[in-house]
Amino acid sequence: MPHFRPELWFLAEDLASGEVVGLGLNIIDPDWIAQTGRREGYVDTLAVLREHRQRGLGTALLVHSLHALREAGMELAHLHADAENLTGAMRLYMRLGFRVRKTSVAYRKLVQNHVDNPVNGAGEPLAAALQAESKSKLECRQLDAKEKNLHNG
Repeated sequence: MPHFRPELWFLAEDLASGEVVGLGLNIIDPDWIAQTGRREGYVDTLAVLREHRQRGLGTALLVHSLHALREAGMELAHLHADAENLTGAMRLYMRLGFRVRKTSVAYRKLVQNHVDNPVNGAGEPLAAALQAESKSKLECRQLDAKEKNLHNG
C-alpha cells in the first residue's frame, strides 16, 4: 500500500473477549496534498460492529483519528459517507464538525444472464439511438489523471 502509515490505523478491542469491535483507518496522500495545496488527511474507514454501537466507540475512534492526523501535520480531514446510512454516522460526523463539501449519486443495476434492450423516449432501441447520436454530437474520451483525481476527491 503506497500510503500505509500504521500510526494512523486504530483498533477498538473488547478486553473481555479480545475481539476487534471497531477500527479507524486514516490516510495521508502526498499526491492529494500536492494537487490541492491543502494539508488534508482522509478518514478512509470508520467502523464499529453493530452489537457494540451506541457506546461511544465511533466517536472515540474518530476523535483519535483527527488528533493523529493533526499530529501528523494535517490541517483538515475529509471522509466519504453514504447519506442514506441508517447507523447514525452522519449525525456523528456533523457533531464532530464535519460539513458536507459535495454530494454525488451512485447508480446500480441488477445484471442477470441476459441484457435488456431498453428503449428511449421515442420507443427506439436505446443502443441504436445512442450509436446514431454518438456519430453526430458526442465526444467520448478518457479522463486524464488530473481529472480523475479531481473527480474522486
